[in-house]
Amino acid sequence: MKWMLIALVAAAGISAMGEGLSVDWGRDRKKIVAFGWEWGDMTVSRILEYADQIDAAGIDGISLYIKATGTDGKKLKSSGVMDGDEWTYEMVAGQIEALRKATAHKGLRESFIRTLGAPKVRVDWKDDAHWARVARSMAALARFAKESGVRGFIMDPEDYHKQNQFEARPNDEPYDLLAPLARRRAREIFTEVFREYPEMVVIGYWLFSWHPQHVNSSNPMMSARTLGDLWPAFINGILDVIPPTAKLVDGNEWAYENEASRNEFMISAISQRNAVMGLVAPENRAKFRAQAFAGFGHYMDAYVNAPTNKNGKANHYYYGPVNGSRLGHLERNLGESLEAAGEYVWLWCEKRSWVKWGEDVKMGWGVDRKMWKECLPGLTEMLRACAKPDEFLAKDYPELLAAGKIVNIATNDYVAASHFALHGKHSKEEESHRGPGYFHVEDPTACPGQHYVVDVAGTGNGLEAVAFWQRRKGGGWWRWRVPGHGLALRKGADGRYSAREVVRVPEGVDCLAIQFRLHPPKGQECVFDRIFVGRIEY
Repeated sequence: MKWMLIALVAAAGISAMGEGLSVDWGRDRKKIVAFGWEWGDMTVSRILEYADQIDAAGIDGISLYIKATGTDGKKLKSSGVMDGDEWTYEMVAGQIEALRKATAHKGLRESFIRTLGAPKVRVDWKDDAHWARVARSMAALARFAKESGVRGFIMDPEDYHKQNQFEARPNDEPYDLLAPLARRRAREIFTEVFREYPEMVVIGYWLFSWHPQHVNSSNPMMSARTLGDLWPAFINGILDVIPPTAKLVDGNEWAYENEASRNEFMISAISQRNAVMGLVAPENRAKFRAQAFAGFGHYMDAYVNAPTNKNGKANHYYYGPVNGSRLGHLERNLGESLEAAGEYVWLWCEKRSWVKWGEDVKMGWGVDRKMWKECLPGLTEMLRACAKPDEFLAKDYPELLAAGKIVNIATNDYVAASHFALHGKHSKEEESHRGPGYFHVEDPTACPGQHYVVDVAGTGNGLEAVAFWQRRKGGGWWRWRVPGHGLALRKGADGRYSAREVVRVPEGVDCLAIQFRLHPPKGQECVFDRIFVGRIEY
């Protein structure tokens, strides 16, 4: 492959940053949490025992199923709180120390307690005593979560037991009476929850995204009423009492079938943040805009399942290779979902494991001992490249570089021999076709979803570097409307400017072009003396 360095007269990128500037809104703030069957039967002490392995998995947290013994000796699980068994703080207080130690691990800091699942037997919305028990139990778990360092709760309204808890049934009160009652119950529960844990993050596998047909209706609230859907009323009850310190995340489980190639995560994010506004009570819209965020689920098994099921029929949840591998397919989808999400994306995981459990550990139903990273080689490094680029650059980049899996494309003879390229100088002959101090390094084989390491350094004021995109197929050229990626050049103690970043190729382009610009103050010189651009191969 021939790599070319082409001079340009083009728009400027991001200027070198001076001292004292800080960044608190970068990609490293996005989180990947792994939920699923593997954790269902694991105790807090067992999770702590294997916390180092979870640290190394490339995830930020897991789902926690807290167990307790009721006053009547009944075994309880936090996911079943809505069934009405009373939980008290004293039942779970003995697990706090171990869980606090576990959540101090980087791979468990963003863990969530699975709770408030749909009940096994439908609860009468008018049963004050039952709903009061649910509120007290949720308060006890909220206090436990806060003192244990758990980030928050996961809610799952899916009707596994076919009880239609969040749907009006024929013998119920009229919808116009039932919906306010559902809203009141949520208000009662979460008043207690937020009193105990004002900073809580509540992830719903769905919030207003559960019934997407509502959002396209001419009257979303009337659409919900027509279907007898009580879930929007329940979510509004949470919004009624949410404090400014708490967050809601619409996890949108429907995103299992989203494809980045169709920009469906971006489209979903718009719907989850804007189109749903017709389901949000007017008095709650300001809070919703400020404190509710889009998130997305990914079904991990779809990236390892066989193309056909046991009956020889096509497997609906089989996601084949993209960019050369099934890991590449996950990388493409995960990358766009992280860019579209407010903060969290989650992985739903069933048949494989994140941890190499000992033979003495009983695995949950349906889970085998084969690890995700064995099924998808390079998974751990890919997760870090997508969501924790600083950690990737510190740990994985040197190892992949040494293994020859990241190769610098900016080392061809043209680049190495170009005094103009490295020093920003030009002669009269060069000026007519290069322009003063512009050049770029391009990869015309770039594919959407891939990640690159860009590592540059230089001296002098006036250095800029930014990734721009081209689409050569179909006769196009520069895609200026596709956002570029500015490199944040920082000045070190030695006076040199440098940037080392992971760059993701977005949808709709087929060529990466890292543009460099040198525009020193009059009478001075600026120099790029290190230029590395390499595609990450896991």
